[in-house]
Amino acid sequence: MTTDSTRLYEGEWRTLGNPSSDSMGSIHEDGTAREFGFKGGLVTGSIVATRAMPAILSHFGPRFFEGGWYGFRFIGGIYEGEPVREFAELDGDVLVAKVEKQDGTLCAIGRAGLGTGEAALGPERAWDPTEDGQRGVDDVMLDIPLGVSPDPLEFTPTLDGTARLREAAREDGEWYTSASPWGGPICPPEQLMHYALGLARRHPPSEVDAKGPPIWSHHALVIEAPILLGRPYVLREWLADKGRGSRTVFLNWQFEVTDADGRRVATGRHRRSWFAADS
Repeated sequence: MTTDSTRLYEGEWRTLGNPSSDSMGSIHEDGTAREFGFKGGLVTGSIVATRAMPAILSHFGPRFFEGGWYGFRFIGGIYEGEPVREFAELDGDVLVAKVEKQDGTLCAIGRAGLGTGEAALGPERAWDPTEDGQRGVDDVMLDIPLGVSPDPLEFTPTLDGTARLREAAREDGEWYTSASPWGGPICPPEQLMHYALGLARRHPPSEVDAKGPPIWSHHALVIEAPILLGRPYVLREWLADKGRGSRTVFLNWQFEVTDADGRRVATGRHRRSWFAADS
């Protein structure tokens, strides 16, 4: 039951876990987070976005995993044990999925829809490629050139390997654990961000450009086919854009995932932001 008649979907209040609380030097660890003015370590963006997925799937259903997209911005921190819920509203043909606290504070805002390729990209879509190179790309992080690409990652998602994300997000849907419309269980979309972030960490910015721990401020995904547990895939990633915000510098990493036959099943982006060293 919803409490707002404009909402298509409204989830239950849940408290999220923070399995990265022991990640020293990150914004998810209590000591580091407090140094930067937070009350404690923050729940990761991938967990928050996973919590929002039921709102998206309630509207689009299985079609979303055969050709759908989303883009999330994280705008407010969530602490472990803090109740939050997901909800969704329509904006034309786009679903707006949000995560809120009990006092109404918004923590994440996402937009989602059906389609791949050009239909998934542009203003107010998964991401807008026309913004690339328009925000000071030639002025920051000169030691990390556009196009730089870590070695590809070969991975096989498993039930045990995705448990950490699912449990922290309080996501117990059967599609991710036992059976789905495609047969066996599928990989939660945000697990791909975990793999991609691991590759991006191989290219940290210098202290000349950035200070403090990175903040995962935005990420997006275009799904062309469900990613099944127990099957091999390859993730390739490259730096697509970089630049400056009002007080930050950022790197926009793009990646694609292909199956054993070389068929692309997903494309994504994630933004790592830091406070600018001169801010």
